[in-house]
Amino acid sequence: MKPKLLNIVICFTIALFSYAPAYSATHAERIMQTAVAKVKGSNSVSAKFTVKYAQHSTTGDFKARGKKFRLKVPGAITWYDGKYMWTLSEATGEVTLVNPGSQEIAESNPFSYLDSYVKDFNVYKSKRTDTNNHLILLNPKTKKSDVKAIEIAINKKSLLPVRFIIRDKNDAVTQIQVSELNLTSNSKESDFKFDAKSHPDYQIIDLR
Repeated sequence: MKPKLLNIVICFTIALFSYAPAYSATHAERIMQTAVAKVKGSNSVSAKFTVKYAQHSTTGDFKARGKKFRLKVPGAITWYDGKYMWTLSEATGEVTLVNPGSQEIAESNPFSYLDSYVKDFNVYKSKRTDTNNHLILLNPKTKKSDVKAIEIAINKKSLLPVRFIIRDKNDAVTQIQVSELNLTSNSKESDFKFDAKSHPDYQIIDLR
């Protein structure tokens, strides 16, 4: 999986972290609206996850506050301070700096989806069962979507997501296992900006 596509998958998944258990589409929509308001109202959000696709597996972590965020996966880090975006690549030894458009932000920031996924998916109770988790099935409203279906496992005790199974339009399956989700984590302004002093050997490519 290419890094850019991996970012899209990871961030789209974290965007769905605000789901709660549901037993009908109408009830799911009401719960979802409440959960989204809770996430948006939190001081900051952090999460750790493991992504499995084909024969590959990778881990990462995410932190966000408002429109600002930081995404870390092996070999790459992206920072966004609300205006500028830095993407560090260990493979190239470069940091790309841009003034991102909405599409670039959407590819890295899960919260850009919070205002749109309600209209993009139908929400159902999954036909599968799980003793410890509520299973929710999401189906896209349009056939043009790159995603065919998403199953979200919500822990019955914590009411937090613990697993996502994403099937794309080509029937390729990606599974994301959530190990930590913190809606009250603290963050600093420096968390969302690239620090050149901490990466003296990296070349900055300024594309603003």
